[in-house]
Amino acid sequence: MEKCYEFLCCEEMDCVRRTVDDQQCWEIEGTSCYDHSDMFVQYRALVEGKIDACTKCNYYKIYNNEAKET
Repeated sequence: MEKCYEFLCCEEMDCVRRTVDDQQCWEIEGTSCYDHSDMFVQYRALVEGKIDACTKCNYYKIYNNEAKET
């Protein structure tokens, strides 16, 4: 599956996700996520507590549905 920033057409070039290849965005501290659905929240947080916002993200939902199917 493509990277979150590719899937979401994210223009946040300073996000740490662009430099980490072996983890998903919801597993990384300090990401600067924008939910590209109707919520549109800038979310800068540590992994602990972050997952609540990530579960609303379309990328997270699709990635986890594909993971369950395999």
